Amino acid sequence: MRSLNIIRRASRSRGALRAGAALAVAAATLGFSRNLSAQQREREVLLGGLFPLTGSWSSQGQAARAAMEIAVADVNRYLEGNAARIRFVTAIEDTRLDPGIALEKAQMLKRRGVQLLIGPNSSAEVARLKPFVDANGVLLVSPASTAGTLAIVGDNVFRFTPSDSLESVAVSSLMWEDGVRVVVPVWRDDAGNAGLERATRARVTSLGGAVLDGVPYGVTTRDFGTTVAELGAQVRRAVAQHGADKVAVYLAAFDEAALLFASASADSALSSVRWYGSDGVAHSDSLVTNRQAAAFAIRTGFPNPVFGFDEGARDIWEPLAARIRARSNVEPDAFALTIYDAVWVVARGYIASGATLDIDQLKHAFTTAASTQFGATGWTVLNAAGDRKYGDFDFWAVREVAGAPAWIRVAQYETRTKRVVRLPAETLLGTTRTAATLSLADVAGRWNVRAVPETGQAVATWFVLNASADTTGWTVRYAPNREPIPVRVIAVAGDSLVLESAPYLSARRPGLKAVSRDVYRLVGSRLVGYSVGRYLTSPEVVLRLRLEGTPAPGDEASAP
Repeated sequence: MRSLNIIRRASRSRGALRAGAALAVAAATLGFSRNLSAQQREREVLLGGLFPLTGSWSSQGQAARAAMEIAVADVNRYLEGNAARIRFVTAIEDTRLDPGIALEKAQMLKRRGVQLLIGPNSSAEVARLKPFVDANGVLLVSPASTAGTLAIVGDNVFRFTPSDSLESVAVSSLMWEDGVRVVVPVWRDDAGNAGLERATRARVTSLGGAVLDGVPYGVTTRDFGTTVAELGAQVRRAVAQHGADKVAVYLAAFDEAALLFASASADSALSSVRWYGSDGVAHSDSLVTNRQAAAFAIRTGFPNPVFGFDEGARDIWEPLAARIRARSNVEPDAFALTIYDAVWVVARGYIASGATLDIDQLKHAFTTAASTQFGATGWTVLNAAGDRKYGDFDFWAVREVAGAPAWIRVAQYETRTKRVVRLPAETLLGTTRTAATLSLADVAGRWNVRAVPETGQAVATWFVLNASADTTGWTVRYAPNREPIPVRVIAVAGDSLVLESAPYLSARRPGLKAVSRDVYRLVGSRLVGYSVGRYLTSPEVVLRLRLEGTPAPGDEASAP
């Protein structure tokens, strides 16, 4: 269990608050001599950005650029007057979602002295850049690449989104809950989308479902007549054998989904089954501005999983999303927010490394910074392959809103609890949920809570959570003979409750002090959630646990 180590700074950017303290410490410890020349002490560091600013996925690219520019401005504002005397400067280039162009732009940025790259978005682009960045000592952080084939230990590629294995679990779980047992896939034949198709195929099969051959199409395809005809034939056969309610189409694509839908809308079989999508289509402007395609998406449901918003970080991402929206005129998704967090982690790592050119030292400092960052997207901990270790998913679908099609968040998948949560059709980004709203009165009372580590030996500890109907009097007690630990209510957002503890003596590691931040949701008669604990040691030790609480009988119940 742990608490956030937050040192607030005087800035209107709340998104930078969580990262600022560690960045300041790292900068101060560089120990730059005050006798250095002004040129040495005020060095500009070029931070490269590679995003699709035009063409397919350009809406996400515009939001990405805005997020990066805002983050760099916030970092520089925080560093003003600091001992590091480093100022970050952006150099953002348009890749047009083209792997060849992405490589050309990366090579050009390297010639300009760039060692730190944010982007690109697609796995196909990242795959093309990987040999170049590995050979040239460049650290690359992609906000949206998901291909499992790029989950490689020791390379220079890091990804701030979970790999396709987690996304496939999310979308397959939603399909299964919806009663789908036969899936017909159609996918853009590139690294990322083909990887999603393979992972989803494997997941549905493992659940006991069937996946037909499906239909891949080329990355330059714009006429989908042949694709739709082949897909329709497979769907007809599946419907004839299993019934339309058991059959669904799974689409892994980008903005070209609008053209595919416009063509598919004339096929009665394809209109009779449910469709499910991928992160590459969520928030696509091309889909909602094409009335024929939008109508098809609405008719077929078409939820798209995308790396989701952490309710525990709402106080960070909500105002940040508004800033990105105001700057880009685009509704940002979680990928845009990962760029903001990535800039802060890159800056922290670069300064903590002593502004080194040694790529191995830089990577070590970067991954260390990522392991302790809580930002707009929550915890940014990476796994051994350099990909985001944890992540929940939001499902976005096109719905009619005030007479026009719009992207609406309709469901969530919680990776830790393996739970699908349905949301009302009215839920938009930046608004408080109107369903499953939790109040403190709902959880008032005593709870026996079981805590189990997410990794390693699953040895449980128990504690009693004392909850009240307001924000006063909350405590945790590990045993009847131990003093209660004060707990602060940080937030009640939608169906989530966020708590933060005062320092306490650890029940798992006698003699060590710890602090914690816990996130709970009320599921039936249980409290379900997770905890992140920080042991107050040097170096810091972090422990993540799954939590499950049940009502404690009697007035003075204690944990087993």
